[in-house]
Amino acid sequence: MQLLILVLLPAAFLLPPRIIGGWEARPHSRPYMPRVLSLQLERRARLSEWVGLIPLPSAWQVVRPGAMCSITGWDGTSACRAMGSDVLREVDVAVLEDYVCLRNPDHIYHYYNASTMLCAGDLKQASCFNSQGDAGGPLVCGKTAQGIVSWGSLNGTPPGVYTRVSRFVPWILKTLRTLQP
Repeated sequence: MQLLILVLLPAAFLLPPRIIGGWEARPHSRPYMPRVLSLQLERRARLSEWVGLIPLPSAWQVVRPGAMCSITGWDGTSACRAMGSDVLREVDVAVLEDYVCLRNPDHIYHYYNASTMLCAGDLKQASCFNSQGDAGGPLVCGKTAQGIVSWGSLNGTPPGVYTRVSRFVPWILKTLRTLQP
């Protein structure tokens, strides 16, 4: 069986997800705390040009500020567009220093936790970061899944906050060992 790792970050308005046939990393009692789920597929995924694997980082690996990464998602491309896209989109963003999120005047950023989250985005670009449409999508740096789209400012402007995948690698590996072949 193939393992699919899904990382979600619920906003206050989202209902908590149900876990069926999987496990959840704990604790997740605070708003904007990453929810890490694993799901075991019934059968192997068929890898193709459209379905592939993204390598995990080393446990506790740090992505340096300034690193260029890409995110993909189904959200719209124009600034603050409410509608999604029927085409998968990709955009490049830079990893930012933690203080960019920690010192952001938007009150929501007081939930930012540098040990489990990454701060990234293009602060010069006027386009909106919509974590609603892209939540759960990968932040890929150097062909490695370093983050998962999580949340951002209430008005949708950069920076965005991403779940730091390397923080959860020990849990992911432990969970993989418990799966039945």
